[in-house]
Amino acid sequence: MAGRPRLDKHTATGNLVDDPVTREVNGSKLVTFRLADTPRVFDREANEWKDGEAVFYDVAVKSVRLGENVVGSLAKGNRATVTGNYEAVPYVNKEGSPGLNHRVWADEVSASLEFATVEIAQNQKPGLWAKAMDAQVAPVDVEQATVDREWGLV
Repeated sequence: MAGRPRLDKHTATGNLVDDPVTREVNGSKLVTFRLADTPRVFDREANEWKDGEAVFYDVAVKSVRLGENVVGSLAKGNRATVTGNYEAVPYVNKEGSPGLNHRVWADEVSASLEFATVEIAQNQKPGLWAKAMDAQVAPVDVEQATVDREWGLV
């Protein structure tokens, strides 16, 4: 992939063009969807806000758990935010004109609350976490406790 522009962290917010799809690639599951990010721009002559030119992202989710949650939570038309590794892939279309395919390998996907409400349903937790949830007592987050202690918050 040498020569392709990459960003380690890129965030885009837009509307899903289609429902997320689960695919099998080389024996692994992968969830993909397209996201249309349409910026709002102010037209000074008309003195109003208008849609700018949309940027379309091909989004892929490798994490099985995140992928399952995306498929179970999002649908065509929903507004979402994705964060992950961005890659610009140049191509030439049928007419011979160059183009740029925008790809994001997402490690975070979330529903936008700008125009919708959501109800959060926790996934089943394995092992001790599930027992703690059953008892309605949260387990101690050792990593967070260490950070709190190092930053003098406790």
